[in-house]
Amino acid sequence: LDYTAAEARNLLTFNKNYAEFGCGPDKITHPGDQDHYCYVETLEEVLKNLRDHPEVPSNFSIKIELKGPGTALPAVQLVQKLNMTHRCHYSSFEHSRIAEVREHDPSVITGA
Repeated sequence: LDYTAAEARNLLTFNKNYAEFGCGPDKITHPGDQDHYCYVETLEEVLKNLRDHPEVPSNFSIKIELKGPGTALPAVQLVQKLNMTHRCHYSSFEHSRIAEVREHDPSVITGA
């Protein structure tokens, strides 16, 4: 299934008080949100937030799991655009996606 970020946000429902959410409901919702609403960030939003947040250590790393077909190249291009290649590691159980990442940028860190 392919959804835009806006479509996914409209379709996603969850219990914001679920005990397994370690950060608490105030970190994943906004005041006035319906009880079932959750803001799902895009990969670009996550990367920019990590890169620019003053409390995130400058030596952080993030693993990007390539879940679906056609995800490898756009992910690598986005990471390069944001100048974050040294911070991102790629993984996938589909080895062809890892091969595609390496083909586009042999310097990246990958795993399966």
